Amino acid sequence: MTRILLVEDDDAVRALVTRLLVKNGYEVRAADGAVSALEQMVQYHPALLVMDINLPGMNGLELVHLLRGARLELPAIAITGQELDEFEAMASGFSTVVQKPFTEAQLIAAVQRTIF
Repeated sequence: MTRILLVEDDDAVRALVTRLLVKNGYEVRAADGAVSALEQMVQYHPALLVMDINLPGMNGLELVHLLRGARLELPAIAITGQELDEFEAMASGFSTVVQKPFTEAQLIAAVQRTIF
């Protein structure tokens, strides 16, 4: 089963995305910010990150850039409700961007494209 680390600070969105991913056969752990995500990375060893851009403290672009600097080549999907330049996201280390609000089909398609 593919392990996904979801990094999302909004409780409702985190619960919804977790439910959608589990429903589609993925094992999911969730973190509510950058510090928690870094701890989960060490303990959980996910195959994929699904990460909000607007996180408290360190935003998603900074976090994925930090991971790339540490030579962690884990694929990452950005989820965001704000306008985000896809080229900027890719330059920071994201594989793709999913705009909020998104459908279950859009999220799962992005996950499948990214990990396969």
